[in-house]
Amino acid sequence: SRTVEIVKYINEHLTEELSIDAIAEHFFISKYHMMRSFKADTGYTIGNYILQKRLTLSKELIQGGTPITEVCYLCGFKDYSNFSRQYKNLFHASPKETSRML
Repeated sequence: SRTVEIVKYINEHLTEELSIDAIAEHFFISKYHMMRSFKADTGYTIGNYILQKRLTLSKELIQGGTPITEVCYLCGFKDYSNFSRQYKNLFHASPKETSRML
């Protein structure tokens, strides 16, 4: 299905700029149609899916010893405070707390 292709595309481009418009253009479909069908098929909005995948990747990188500020930008976040807040919301621990657990 198209959603499976979109998920695969997102997973392959997680560390790059990923906008709804760019994804829709890549698949030559209306962004509104794409967003509706993605949510219907996965239960996630595209934005939330990308965020979850990026945060999961960031946790793996931090646990692997990659410096936190590097992880922030590697995973497509533009500013550290947003990254830290989103990370803490999902994992109930800050990136620094995760790195100290190593």
